[in-house]
Amino acid sequence: MADGFESGGDLDVTLVDLFEGSSEGILVHDETGTVIDANGAAEHYYGQTVASLRGSAVEALVVEDGAVTDLSTVAARQGTVRWTVAKPDRPDRTLDVSVSRASSGEQWLSFATDITDHERRESSLESNQATFRRLQEIVSSRGLTFDEKVERLLGLGRDWLGLSVGYVTHIQAGTQTIEAAIGDHDDIQPGSRAPLSESYCQHTLAADDEAVRTIQSAAAAGIRDSEEYERFGLSCYLGGQITVGGESYGTVCFADTEPRDRPFTEMERTFVDLLTQWIGMTIEQRERVAASNRQRALLESVFNSQRTQVGVTDTDGRVVDANEAAVAFVGKAPDELVGEFVWDTPWFESESARVQCRRAVERALDGEMANFEISYDPADGPEAVFSTNVRPVLNDGEVIHAVVEGHEITELRNREERLERLSSATNELLYTHTESGVAATVTAIAQYIIDRPLAAMWAYDESDETLYPIGSTAAAADFADAAVPEELPAMGPESREKAIFDSGEATLIEDYQTVGNPSAPDVPLRTMFCLPLDDHGLLCVGSPTVEEFAESERFLLEILAGTAAAALDRVRREAELQSHREELERSNEALQQFAYVASHDLQEPLRMVASYVDLLEAEYGDELDGEAREYMDFAVDGAHRMQDMLTALLQYSRVETDAGEFAEIATDRVVQQTLDALQLRIDETDATVETGSLPPVRADPDQLGQVFQNLFENAIRYAEESGVEPHVEVTATREGETVTFTVADNGPGVPAGMADDIFEIFTRGCQATEGTGVGLAVCRRIVRRHDGRIWVAETDEAGAAFRFTLPAPTEGSE
Repeated sequence: MADGFESGGDLDVTLVDLFEGSSEGILVHDETGTVIDANGAAEHYYGQTVASLRGSAVEALVVEDGAVTDLSTVAARQGTVRWTVAKPDRPDRTLDVSVSRASSGEQWLSFATDITDHERRESSLESNQATFRRLQEIVSSRGLTFDEKVERLLGLGRDWLGLSVGYVTHIQAGTQTIEAAIGDHDDIQPGSRAPLSESYCQHTLAADDEAVRTIQSAAAAGIRDSEEYERFGLSCYLGGQITVGGESYGTVCFADTEPRDRPFTEMERTFVDLLTQWIGMTIEQRERVAASNRQRALLESVFNSQRTQVGVTDTDGRVVDANEAAVAFVGKAPDELVGEFVWDTPWFESESARVQCRRAVERALDGEMANFEISYDPADGPEAVFSTNVRPVLNDGEVIHAVVEGHEITELRNREERLERLSSATNELLYTHTESGVAATVTAIAQYIIDRPLAAMWAYDESDETLYPIGSTAAAADFADAAVPEELPAMGPESREKAIFDSGEATLIEDYQTVGNPSAPDVPLRTMFCLPLDDHGLLCVGSPTVEEFAESERFLLEILAGTAAAALDRVRREAELQSHREELERSNEALQQFAYVASHDLQEPLRMVASYVDLLEAEYGDELDGEAREYMDFAVDGAHRMQDMLTALLQYSRVETDAGEFAEIATDRVVQQTLDALQLRIDETDATVETGSLPPVRADPDQLGQVFQNLFENAIRYAEESGVEPHVEVTATREGETVTFTVADNGPGVPAGMADDIFEIFTRGCQATEGTGVGLAVCRRIVRRHDGRIWVAETDEAGAAFRFTLPAPTEGSE
């Protein structure tokens, strides 16, 4: 019977049952650390039988160099250590181990939990954090339940993949059950069931060589006549298998009733793979925690775990016992706590913590388990965060005790905060537009996330192969005796730092004072971590003492370096874009000047030529022969045609300079106004113009009218000159945020091979037809200003069909 409990049969469970039934691998050691006994779980974790484990020293079991194996040292830490053990014919496994004294005081007990798979999955999830920041935010959110996270992740995946449904299935005994779903598919809703043989999941489960199964088109995959297609009607599918404890549990799927127009990418497969891993890991963890909770409720009352604070209450919620870790944490003797309501003990110092504890104990005494987090802020130590589990202890189905178990998770929460801060760095850098601004932000973040104040950035100058400082923390500048960050030492072509930059590999300099060719030999820097930023420069984080950079710190800094490199890419592109913008502005100014010259200085001589030729005809017309009159007609006609071309060119140049604001406009009204302006020409040629239902667009109304007028005039002129009564038809369709217009006519059509050329300035589709060759060029320039495009559409009918796109009005636009 456990120490600290009164006799009387309240805990009618033998130590042997608890020992053998534990899910943790338990080794019993003598004073020298030699194994004298082990439970069944230990056989699995250490890969040896109980018989072979007996008599083994811990050092013989652990294969990792430098691992802490002294049991008294581990126990004194009041925490856990990591042991790597070798298993025959299998990869090494990583165990999370804690050690405590047995109740007798003559033996040591070690408790091991296998965290190999957990570490691998967690690493996989974090490695994709930069790409899938939203996925990480949802997964790490403490304010959402597991079901809420799954629903949001399905919504995230559905929207990102552009598919209509997303769902999670559980498959048992040949039946698929939908556990969670998002989308409007009638047969894919929570609770829906179907035989596995009639589901798409059968393909995912059968794909042993692929983590994720994809079907781009049901027709191409040859399953249009299958039972699954007949039942669900899905034409494209992306699914991954969920495994729990090495066994198939179900699937995560995204699908649509329409085939996909492009193959699924590796990144999309990775998204589903990560999602299946996280769901499987979470389910496995929940099942493991549930199983462990049932056993540990009694085990913890027998074995005093140094990493967990445990208190046991009676059915009134009063303390009847507490382990050594619990009483040591609050500095109380056990008899000072026994008899007190557990929520009134020093373990729960705030009113909020006391209320949460009382509610959780009441639930436990009703037979339920509860969990909550609290912060503990002692006067003589740092603030700590605890995850507190409260569970019932049952005897023949009756609750006889409640166990309150506190596990410190301060480091876990600190790590999550650092990851969240790192995630927010991307948003901060979006609003940074200079190299120095990026450097200031990145070095400040580096200081925050790993608590090392010496951080600085250098930019690479290709002209002299030297890295120059562009920013640092204030502490780094002071440490190097620099008044401003820009006065930090440069890193020349022969320096050690330049060699690291050239290598492109993040490098840890264990002691800067011992390296060859340092760029700053007089700076008393010791350990320094250098991270190349692609071809932009170098981020360095240092320490005035020789110390280790933990793997987690390196990981966070490498993510930060990748983010910094992406930000510097954007800064470079913005600088190039600004240069192009300034050049374009200068070009527009020159074009405006040309337009002025074209409208005034060039047209005036043409008017003079036409006027003087008219005077010659008036004064000397009777004296001129027919040939002279023909020459005069040529001169006047040439002047008028040159004036027309200059006017058209002026119109082309003013598409940008004299443009109006975009607004939501009624296309029907613009087309009608254009037809009213052309009514005389329409009557002269007996032309007909039919218009369908034309949706509104967001455009410059005057320029939209120019497009329709040019297309109508061309259609009427070419049809008339080909000997037919002109007929023009205008239609439009809206697809998403774009409206596509079609202006079709019954003229001679566009000559072969000229579908693209006719949009070039001064190019006409038919040389026999009068015109300047500028109208269609103006149309294309106007449409491009609206982020659209214009082209000649292929048609089986006689004539030509011009199509162009314009933006549809968006919600809230004026």
